[in-house]
Amino acid sequence: MFQIKKKFALPVGVVFFLLTFALFYIGVALILQNPLVLENYLAFAVFSLLVGIISACFVFFNLSIGFLIFTLGYVIGFGSMFYAFYEGMTGWGDLIGLIQMMFILGIGLATAVIVEIILLVIKKVKKA
Repeated sequence: MFQIKKKFALPVGVVFFLLTFALFYIGVALILQNPLVLENYLAFAVFSLLVGIISACFVFFNLSIGFLIFTLGYVIGFGSMFYAFYEGMTGWGDLIGLIQMMFILGIGLATAVIVEIILLVIKKVKKA
């Protein structure tokens, strides 16, 4: 396993925040060509903040395997969202893409937490 220093938690969180916000903007405003209003920006910011906090927590608590799994879910989730946006899916592509991204990201987060709990239990059993 690799070690991530705690001092990188804030920069990693900020990068994930900015990247998530930018990807939402690119997907909704540029690909779907939907006009954005204040509520859209607020929703993008809140969701991006949550993703940034989650990623920063993985780094801060040195949960490197969980961080990798979460990042993998992040990449796959946004990839599937953009794919759904490009395909169009007869008017449902925007809704399907957003739900699909959140579902895959949630699966990645849950898997990361479960794997880290299993690793923690294994470490405790080995010490005993």
